[in-house]
Amino acid sequence: MLVTRNPSGKGLHCEFKNGCVLSIQWNEMNYAVEGESVEVAAWEPSGNWIDLPDSSGADTIVGWVPLKEVGKFMDIVRAYDLTFVQPVV
Repeated sequence: MLVTRNPSGKGLHCEFKNGCVLSIQWNEMNYAVEGESVEVAAWEPSGNWIDLPDSSGADTIVGWVPLKEVGKFMDIVRAYDLTFVQPVV
């Protein structure tokens, strides 16, 4: 896994071996409370967003994720199977 920080220093991107990226953000412009929760989003190597589970079903951006649950999203993106992805038309 390759981890890079965003320029503001208030977030990072985790790129996994499958090429997918999980964005973890915690600045005042995100759905997060610094030190308590973060906003997560993920995308495929092609740039297509990945639907992530949230309390309402699934969304491309999930906010107010408690810090202790970030690992769950890392596991989802790490295991994301690109063989079932529909091509971009």
